[in-house]
Amino acid sequence: MKMGFGTGIAYSLSEPLKTQIMKKLITTIAIGFILLGAKAHPGSELKLKMFDNGIFSVVLDEKPSYGQSAFFSKDHIKPGYHKLKVIRFVNTPYNYYAAKQVVYKGWINIPAQSVVYASINCHNQFDIVKVEPKCFPPSHGGGHGHGHGHGNGHGGGGWYDDDEYGYEGNGWNPAPPMPVCLDPADFMQMKSSIAAKAFDSSRFEIAKQALDYNHFSAAQVVDLTRLFSFDSSRLEFAKMAFVKTLDKQNYFLVNDAFTFESSIEELNEYIAKK
Repeated sequence: MKMGFGTGIAYSLSEPLKTQIMKKLITTIAIGFILLGAKAHPGSELKLKMFDNGIFSVVLDEKPSYGQSAFFSKDHIKPGYHKLKVIRFVNTPYNYYAAKQVVYKGWINIPAQSVVYASINCHNQFDIVKVEPKCFPPSHGGGHGHGHGHGNGHGGGGWYDDDEYGYEGNGWNPAPPMPVCLDPADFMQMKSSIAAKAFDSSRFEIAKQALDYNHFSAAQVVDLTRLFSFDSSRLEFAKMAFVKTLDKQNYFLVNDAFTFESSIEELNEYIAKK
């Protein structure tokens, strides 16, 4: 300790103590810059939809989204791995109510400071369509509006214009209406028209016209397939009807409409290739 001039007392610090204080000061400053950077760049963003614009809900990191929609948008996501569960709402036979079906459950990897565009494909797999670097808005405005969070997309200052993916500045393009099965009354009328024909060829023409403009449940396809007299006609119709069936997971019911096992095997082989 050294005595200073006047009334004060000055202390001299040892070199090791000076070094320790400087290290703490540098660490504090570095942490401050990291926190400021995290505030300026608030994580990544995930945009998700079904391959056919179906209605679904999401559970991300054990936190469910609110409501159901044809798209999901979540901002401020930390980079790294996250648990994702996607629940789809599908029509039951005759469209009485929408049933829940878990179509994806697994881990996804979100890169840092990115916008991830993804979809659940027809095989219930998580597909990343593209990843873009996240553009941060100037501090005076023009960034996100009130649309952060689940399913609301961007706010007033949208930064993207991506027609291919179905996203334009102020939010996702409206999804086309979700297809529904032919209602029971119309279905019974159509079924009667087909049954009134004497030959399979005439029945097939009416059934084909119905397929062009309507969607069906697997149970409805069973009823229509049974209207044909021969397995060859039933098989041809069942192949055509598969793409217009909404609850494809129930298409095994159509097997009951056939007389021969060979027809069932051929239908299953056809479906496996779709």
